[in-house]
Amino acid sequence: MNKMTPKSAVLIHGLHLEANGWESLVWGDPEHGTYGTIPRGILEAWKTSAHLIYWGTGASERDGKKEAEWMYDRAILGIAQLATLCGTDVESLQSFLKDQSVKDTEAKDTNTEIRACYDVCIERGIDQLTLIPYASQAPLAARRALWMALEDEKYSSFKHKITIAPSDTRYVGVSMQDIVIFTPPHRGDRIANPSHTLARRTLDVIQHYSKASDKEGVANFLAEWDALLKKFEK
Repeated sequence: MNKMTPKSAVLIHGLHLEANGWESLVWGDPEHGTYGTIPRGILEAWKTSAHLIYWGTGASERDGKKEAEWMYDRAILGIAQLATLCGTDVESLQSFLKDQSVKDTEAKDTNTEIRACYDVCIERGIDQLTLIPYASQAPLAARRALWMALEDEKYSSFKHKITIAPSDTRYVGVSMQDIVIFTPPHRGDRIANPSHTLARRTLDVIQHYSKASDKEGVANFLAEWDALLKKFEK
């Protein structure tokens, strides 16, 4: 029995335009095997004949253009190199990008970016989604995509149909060993502790001061936190 090939989408995660190393993160050095999110995403989209290439986001702006528009334009600027990577010609790839791309100029963070992409997928009858995050963003992107798919009935059709194809690029000066993940206690051979709730509260405090551009508040909090840790560190 012949089965219809499911429609697929690729979400190329946005990056704030003031991020350190923006060009190296989104583009990388694909000629030498280091793929940023743009070449990784376009290669994945071309390989799977994606019905949607979703570009994030609207969180930052420069010269009247949102970051999603800057990322799309960067792809067009490097279209010849991308075509070579995909094994096709410039005209075919450029037409593919034009036809399948949606530039999200509204979302302000990863949560709203993924949710908005899910909504477009549902509208278009797409049920396979590949996330293209920066390698150092991948754990966060996976957690948020699964949270919505597993706990929001609207997006439940995606819960077994999400894949991740991260870039080879990481935030400047960051190793994957620097990524810290707190999970709720679940092992019977260890003392149960609510460290994950404390971690969440810590992030809430830091984000509160950061959004208020209160550098002194952030510095004071971190100094007291550091002092507390030093009290207990062995």
